[in-house]
This record gives sequence, structure tokens and C-alpha cells, in this order.
Amino acid sequence: YMFMSPSVPDPMMVMKVSDTKKFQEFLNFMVEEKISEGIMDKDGYKFMESNGGFIAYNNSAAIVGNVNRNFQEANLAKHLNAKAEESIHKSPYFQKLQSKKGDILFFASLGAYSDEVVRQMRQMGTTLPANVDPKDMSIIGDLSFEKGKIVSHLEFASQNEEFNKILQSNSKSLGKIKGNFLADFPASPLLFFTLNINGGEFY
Repeated sequence: YMFMSPSVPDPMMVMKVSDTKKFQEFLNFMVEEKISEGIMDKDGYKFMESNGGFIAYNNSAAIVGNVNRNFQEANLAKHLNAKAEESIHKSPYFQKLQSKKGDILFFASLGAYSDEVVRQMRQMGTTLPANVDPKDMSIIGDLSFEKGKIVSHLEFASQNEEFNKILQSNSKSLGKIKGNFLADFPASPLLFFTLNINGGEFY
């Protein structure tokens, strides 16, 4: 999985370690080839830097990322040693993600883009109720690579009832597309999309 969080502002990747012995042999090879400076023992995990990146791991998981100005090594132990009830497993959005199918699955909290979300809504003449925070809303989606096309499905989800009412209300403004309008697009566009929007319902 790739992830970001308030305590980890830059993208990192977490991987399951299925065979500790083979994984250790791979890292030892990197040290022997001078790709890495060496493996260091930390509080409950091991740590290795390589060309500006790092690998932190224990017997069950490994985290890979970049060492930069936002890097906070103290957070690694917290993430690697977290119990299931303290991790992403407890998130209802992550649980819902498990039912999705696709080559890539993802979810993101709008809290990371809350200022931009509010700005866009104001431009459309819409304001959020006082008791609704963009952080209460997430996007859940999947991405599949099929022959000649990339297919993605997105779903907005929230545990906030007021937000769900807004979503249900807005969904009435969208309808199924009749026709594909292919004659109106160039022969080889990078991408195109069409929408069926009921203006009266939308505004």
C-alpha cells in the first residue's frame, strides 16, 4: 500500500514481509554491493538508507520512503508496531475498499484538500453546513488496465449524516449518458469525458 497521513506528509509504501530470511538476504546483498550504507538496529525495527531513500522493517512489514525535510523517523516505530485496532484496519473506508476489484485500489480523505474543496463549492454557489467538515468525507475507488483503455470507478463515502444528505441530493442532478458524442472529439484525444447534468437539480 502507498499512504500519506498528517504525521507522514510524503508518500510512503508499506509492504508485507512474508519471508524474513529472504528479505534480509536481499538487504545484505544491497549492503555488499554498496547500494546501502548498512542496516541499523532501532527500537523494535531495523533501518537502512539507500540513495536518499530508506527501508524500515520488522518481521511482518516494511515501510519504504524518502529521507527529506519532512522525514520523521520517530513515526516509523509507531506505524510498524501498531496493533490492528490502532491501524487503518479500523477505518470503515478501508473496510469498504476490500470489496472493490481492480488492479489498483485507493481511498483518500478530503481532509487533505479541505480548503480547496470548500473553495470549489463556493465557486459553484454551494456552502457546507456548519456541522459538516470535509474531513468527514472520503473518496473510494478502483483503477483497472483493460485492453485499449483504463477504467476507474469512484465513490464518495461519509459517516456524517448531513454530508450523506448532500450527496443524495446532488446525485439527483446526474443521469445516464445517452450517446457517446464521439463525432465531436478529435481522432486521438488524450482523454475525454461527458456528463449528463440536470441544471435545475444541480443549482
